[in-house]
Amino acid sequence: MDEYKGVAIDCGLRERLTEDLVKGRIKCFANDHDDTERTWDMAGKLLQSKVEWSSGADTELPVILQELEWLPAIDCYGKKVLANAAQCRGLDDYLLVGLVHSLVQFDITGDWKQRLGWDGAIPITTLLAQLERGIEKGDGKVVHAVLKYVQGEDQVEICYEELMDLRCTLTQSGCFVSPRMAFHTGCERLEPYLYNIDNSFWYDNSSLLQRLGIKEKPDLEDLLQAQREFQPRKGAEEEAGLKEADIAVQIEIIKLAAVFGRDRLSTLMIVSAIGSLCALEDATYNDLGPLSPVQGTANFTHPDIPYSIVVKLRIQPLSERIKKGQLGLADIDDDEFDQHEEVADGINDTLERYPVEATFKEYLANADDAGSATQINWLLDARQHPQVSLVTPELSAYQGPALVVHNDGIFQEKDFEGLKHVGRGSKRDDPSTIGKFGRGSQTMYHWTDVPMLLSGSYLVVLE
Repeated sequence: MDEYKGVAIDCGLRERLTEDLVKGRIKCFANDHDDTERTWDMAGKLLQSKVEWSSGADTELPVILQELEWLPAIDCYGKKVLANAAQCRGLDDYLLVGLVHSLVQFDITGDWKQRLGWDGAIPITTLLAQLERGIEKGDGKVVHAVLKYVQGEDQVEICYEELMDLRCTLTQSGCFVSPRMAFHTGCERLEPYLYNIDNSFWYDNSSLLQRLGIKEKPDLEDLLQAQREFQPRKGAEEEAGLKEADIAVQIEIIKLAAVFGRDRLSTLMIVSAIGSLCALEDATYNDLGPLSPVQGTANFTHPDIPYSIVVKLRIQPLSERIKKGQLGLADIDDDEFDQHEEVADGINDTLERYPVEATFKEYLANADDAGSATQINWLLDARQHPQVSLVTPELSAYQGPALVVHNDGIFQEKDFEGLKHVGRGSKRDDPSTIGKFGRGSQTMYHWTDVPMLLSGSYLVVLE
């Protein structure tokens, strides 16, 4: 072919691919978008060709190379396009830009990368857009690559706020959350409010996560902030209280917060027995159980809150609040422990129907109905008992001699209900019990005006 070399040169054929020829071809490609397929193929061949670049400072060349839309690329939707250098990158940058930019589908040499401006840092706006798309798609490789790049280019401080607002931290449950909600450990029972970071993610990105301020475990302010950001569900669900899963998380927050001491917990919220949140200072521990004279309106602590936590938080027992007069009549609702019949008429009628001798039969019936009772005892107590630490001061007048009747069974809640509904006792529909209608219990008034019943952990005073 050497013998035709001179002829080829005379005909205008170039011996080498020079900058001038490259500039001319790129201008043609940029102006020929009618036949994208043909232009795309030709531009690809040019991009893979070796060019004899000059060392001179050609101010026009960078503009032509970087700003004209001539680069053969595949966009995010798989379509062939002609793009400028700011709109695409090489295939090796897929994990860093591939979800938001078009990609040239073959390797690009270093000389071309340099002149296209691809040897410099990827703009932070592009990286953040790629990171956000990777999070949306759940693509851990993209998230990991972008975070590694940002850390390597020392751009963490530049985009700190943006990273803190993005769900860019992989958790042990497999979801991405904001770094503000993520910790190395200590959040096993706090999702979806606070999360533990995935162990591998922590190992691979520990330096970056520490620069973002990720803590080893939540401190008090993190726990209180989780409570502040909790939004109860609206409508009927809100009226019915928190969902079971929400209650479990809120109780775990309370248990962890209690470690920091009551004096620092003025803003802590407590889960009530009905599944709502109330201020710590308004919470009451119901140590009187179902026999409490206060139901519904008091913020009783949820039964799943351990008593040890109640003590740490110095939540007052109901009995103490009653003694201190902190709960007035307005706190007592229509379902207080009271007998639901005209009391005087009912008692008089019972005492006329049942002679004093029948009292002992009623005590035997009560022992039998307790189910687990195996013995019954009578004791005439002639002592005068101390008048301190009483549930209410009014009981001080009733600490003298008494007739004590004991059996080793325990009343059930339905039996207490029977005392509240005299005349329609809890035994009426139970063929296994001896007692009838609940009236027999009033024979106690043959002996006293203030009978008392102690069973299990509950004390009933029938005044």
